[in-house]
Amino acid sequence: MKVLFIAGPSPATMFWAPPLANALRNAGHSVVMATTEETTRIAEQMAVPFVTVTDRSLEDLLSNERDGSPVVFPETVEDSIRFHGSWMARLAAACHDRLRDLADHWRPDVIVGGSQSYGAALLAATLGVPYVRHTWDALEIPEANRYADEELAPELAALGHDSLPEPDLILDVTPPSVSPPTLAPGTVRTRWVGTNLARAVEPWMLTRGERRRICVTAGTRVAASESQAFLIGLARNLADFDAELVVAAPEDVAPTVREALPDLKVGWLPLEVLVPGCDLIVHHGGGSTAMNAMAAGTPQLVLSEWPLYRELWQRLANQGSAIVLGTAEEHAPESVAKACQRLLGDVSHAERARELADEIAALPGPAAQVPLVEALA
Repeated sequence: MKVLFIAGPSPATMFWAPPLANALRNAGHSVVMATTEETTRIAEQMAVPFVTVTDRSLEDLLSNERDGSPVVFPETVEDSIRFHGSWMARLAAACHDRLRDLADHWRPDVIVGGSQSYGAALLAATLGVPYVRHTWDALEIPEANRYADEELAPELAALGHDSLPEPDLILDVTPPSVSPPTLAPGTVRTRWVGTNLARAVEPWMLTRGERRRICVTAGTRVAASESQAFLIGLARNLADFDAELVVAAPEDVAPTVREALPDLKVGWLPLEVLVPGCDLIVHHGGGSTAMNAMAAGTPQLVLSEWPLYRELWQRLANQGSAIVLGTAEEHAPESVAKACQRLLGDVSHAERARELADEIAALPGPAAQVPLVEALA
């Protein structure tokens, strides 16, 4: 069986693929991953054969329409949903010709795409083959799908369709206790498996230290100066805590952060290794970061102003393992410090976090999903 994975255009939209891809390869199937040219450096570490299918960058997709005109930045929640569906559909359109060329040489029996990977659905409709949607994290926005249909209207019309096909199988990594009340038909829960770029692991990362440890991160996309300032300011706000503070940041921005915070451990720290030894993780509301914390049983302080994801963060807060501060006013230093004190001082947050980790560990892993994919071919 030939299985095509469509991933990208950022690290978080790629890390979901290797566990299932390698499970399929271990079962004797042929696997290829398609991604963007910008993510080549990341794909090279995935240990999965890959091709690049567009030269459009993430920044370009977010900022420019297909005709090159600038994208209007969203102001309302509905605008944000439209924005999300539209830019992911622009990615699908940008990849489509080269994906079809790939299929002329290597025709897949099954296509697997991530959350809102509209390129997978479009290619599946073009080739008439089944496809699987495998969520990246717990932040899927199904309401955005109708806007993807609008963006891809020319491609769909050429196929005689007015909407993208529904997946034949949905593999969802969201743990049950923080899932939406209803799931789409054909959804199968699967265990989230942490994946990251390979780095040499230092012994201190593998165990807890003598002091409590707090990890601070703004995820993989902190190249913008305002994001670096947010990360540095956040770490400084927590400097007075009686805790070991570590800052997880990409190596291309780590020097700036190290210069501002010379006494702290700073750099690309593999969260799936680091976070189990942390007492708290403070982050920007990234899906992969949150999943790492959930799987590790680590309480979270989520600082996210995106109304698009408010419902998910509220479910996580209701579950009891996290505190969510969702407005700029709530991100003031005194609010952040107070929230950290609550998370570290009340053992119930750690207990709820461990319950969530146990829930994830009990879900069937990637190898268990191989027969389900095989059955589609």
